[in-house]
Amino acid sequence: MKDEAFDLARQWRDDPALFVGDLRAATDWLLQNSTELTEADAASPGARLLPLKLIAEALSRLNPLHEALAKYAKLLKTSKLPPDLFGPLIQTLANAATASESPADAIQFAGLADISESLEKTQRWADKQIRLRGEEGNRSELLKTTIEEADDGLHVRTDENGSLKLRGSTNIPMFLAFFRNPKHRLTIDAFLDIDRTVKPTNLDRHRVRLSSKLHDVLIEIISDKDGYLMRTYREGMSTR
Repeated sequence: MKDEAFDLARQWRDDPALFVGDLRAATDWLLQNSTELTEADAASPGARLLPLKLIAEALSRLNPLHEALAKYAKLLKTSKLPPDLFGPLIQTLANAATASESPADAIQFAGLADISESLEKTQRWADKQIRLRGEEGNRSELLKTTIEEADDGLHVRTDENGSLKLRGSTNIPMFLAFFRNPKHRLTIDAFLDIDRTVKPTNLDRHRVRLSSKLHDVLIEIISDKDGYLMRTYREGMSTR
């Protein structure tokens, strides 16, 4: 069964602009469809009023983001955005949706200002990541390696006249994952997420199998703290 929350979290990890854009779209919708309350009418600072008829749509927008944020926090442990960012708001809306009687045709909710502030900080982080990626250039150039599609596989070519055709649904995503991660490094969790059928006990064997193929093009994968690192192969110095 497809894990849509996990798929969305992976897209966010790979594209910081998409990550911020999806979250901001939800907050913009709430701002546009709710009204600001005066200090005298607000039950709490910054409270806004949302029509009860829009609660179902609000939850349909927020719930998938809430679920994906929990997955995202595991994929990118350096994220400063709390995985429960939308949790209190969702709970407020859900309680109103299940209430048997409502004295009004709208519900007060708070916390949108705090959410917007968190997104502003995340926007600055995303802008920095995008800038750094631009400065890094093509990671395949850093390793002096090019990747070419070839029928049912990939040709990996280096400046040492080596080439290798990687086949299989496991090796190709895993190899490409190293190229889209900073410093060509994957944590153990991220490594496992590439092929969710791999058990932790078989992870090192899986890594060695890929590494042995990459030796043909002078690239290796080594253990690195809590994860793995892909680097140019150093003859006589491999820690594989």
